[in-house]
Amino acid sequence: MLTTEEFLVELENIDRQPETMFVQQQQSEENYPLHQHQKTQLVYVRGGVAYLITPSKTYFLPARHYVLIPPGLAHRVLFHSAQHLITGLCFAEAGDAEHPFFGRLGIYPVTDLLYELLRYTTTWYGHYGPAQYEPYLF
Repeated sequence: MLTTEEFLVELENIDRQPETMFVQQQQSEENYPLHQHQKTQLVYVRGGVAYLITPSKTYFLPARHYVLIPPGLAHRVLFHSAQHLITGLCFAEAGDAEHPFFGRLGIYPVTDLLYELLRYTTTWYGHYGPAQYEPYLF
């Protein structure tokens, strides 16, 4: 679990390494400040509930749902309970911001396939780039 100061440093690294995917598993009441990055972010709520706060709206995120946050959207995720479990993935593909699915905020229930793929990442943490892909292929 990152402190707020560590998170802010990691946030800079997320944009400095466009070829990598950043993976974070979280189970605590640490609430990070409003921030943005140039990668699409998928936040999966495994347990408990969370709130996604943007400058214009607050969204409710129930368990077994994910939110897709487009690049450049200022946001923060807020928790009111230590019982939550969150998986966060930040990734970049050319054209994400203009893509009709990846370019806009959306909250969706998790399908069984996506659930299994996210479950596969529960031991991952940090930046994963082309040099690290081999051990994680399945």
